[in-house]
Amino acid sequence: MINEKNKIKLKLDNIKSDLLSKIKKYFPKLYSFIFSNYLDFKINSNKRKFKKNYNNEFSKNFKFNPDRFIAHGGGKVDKYFKTNTLEALNLNYAKGARLFELDLNLTSDQKIVAVHNWSNWKNMTNFKGSIPPTYSDFMKNNNLMLVCFGGKKFTENEINKNSINTEIKQVFGDDTLLKELLKNALCVINPSKYEGFSLPNLEAMATGCPLICSDIDVFNEICRSSAMYFDLNDRVTLIDCINKLLNDEDYKNQLVKKGLARANMFMWDDCSNETINIYNKFK
Repeated sequence: MINEKNKIKLKLDNIKSDLLSKIKKYFPKLYSFIFSNYLDFKINSNKRKFKKNYNNEFSKNFKFNPDRFIAHGGGKVDKYFKTNTLEALNLNYAKGARLFELDLNLTSDQKIVAVHNWSNWKNMTNFKGSIPPTYSDFMKNNNLMLVCFGGKKFTENEINKNSINTEIKQVFGDDTLLKELLKNALCVINPSKYEGFSLPNLEAMATGCPLICSDIDVFNEICRSSAMYFDLNDRVTLIDCINKLLNDEDYKNQLVKKGLARANMFMWDDCSNETINIYNKFK
């Protein structure tokens, strides 16, 4: 039998259904607005219920039991999912995950590699050939080498600690070697926190090498729109810059043109003449 409370609920449901039908018929835009916001309300309501449940019974049963969860594609790295990388495995293992799922695919010469799907991989690496690639092409296009020029020599421990997914190589040499490296690099990355100026930035732009640098005032003043900028406190912004260069050839070419034009505004003759003029004022 239907009790009095259920009768009232059923009656209200019928009234609501009849009202919505009329709104839908005579005011379709209003109905669309109501329906859209109603769905948002239901979704947020369910999220709140789940969060409350999670913080109570769910957390007791699952939160501290790593055997209950599977890290898909190796797990999440920053905002990126299904990277299938060693970095993801190491990072999520350290967080407590013990069950991992990896996406495996075959190269054209039948080698098994960890990649989510070939279309995404092609877009991510800017690979120009047909897919699936050969194993050799996969390995060649799947990794970038980080080349550090000059500075204090890295210890073996420093290199091993940071060489999770990227090969790191430190080289020393003269301006001729530096120029050759800049001509063949995907980009120059300058992660400096403080600078009075920055000759490395000008060298990159003058050589036609795309420049990615930290978003500090002096770099913005010198490079303006001729460089890409990232937040030193958010490595995802640096990853986004690199991916932009890998996947957008037109943008990369425009950045190179802007860099060449901007570098031409900083000439040694102009610098020396202006410096002499300042000294002359104090004679």
